[in-house]
Amino acid sequence: MKNLSKIILLIIVLFFSGCGGNIDLVKNGVLMLNDSITVGNAIEKWKVCDSVKWSEFVSDNGRDIVEANCKIKKQYQNDIIKYYSKNARHITKQKIDVNKIGSIFMDFQFSISVNSSDFNLEYVGLNLDNLDSLNLDMLGTFEYIYQNSGNLNEILNNTFEGDVFVGKMDDELDALDKEFEKDMKDFDREMQELDNMFNDLF
Repeated sequence: MKNLSKIILLIIVLFFSGCGGNIDLVKNGVLMLNDSITVGNAIEKWKVCDSVKWSEFVSDNGRDIVEANCKIKKQYQNDIIKYYSKNARHITKQKIDVNKIGSIFMDFQFSISVNSSDFNLEYVGLNLDNLDSLNLDMLGTFEYIYQNSGNLNEILNNTFEGDVFVGKMDDELDALDKEFEKDMKDFDREMQELDNMFNDLF
């Protein structure tokens, strides 16, 4: 009887160990964008990642979410910090000291379907050591990951190019507006001086 109990217990353990959870579902799955490599291999073997941590949680509205946190290698962090420093006012409302950024993570979130047989890509973003976060273009970022590209400037430009362009145009217009205001003040001052000279003469 004891042997039978041990066999049943062993079967139960093997059964549940063989049944992958939500994390395995995502790691072993593929995206329609590119089905030549699993999501897990694409992220974990991306040359930019120093390490990848997988976790899962339930969202506020009850959805099952799987998250992968890719810790960006130090040599790639510098590109992100330079881009952020140069364009921060156009791409974020936060004002942070970039010297306080210790680690940078790229976070990926996937929502699990109700029947637990499929998943969707929900979010891709940069986490600047919890000081600030930047939402990235999801599919565009994954294209670079599938290519195993380490050009993070291209990923950032792909997401923020429009915002940065508009921001720079706004800066130029502001500069022109200030220059025009200065010219008008100079003109008013000169007219006042001429008016004073005219009054002195008559």
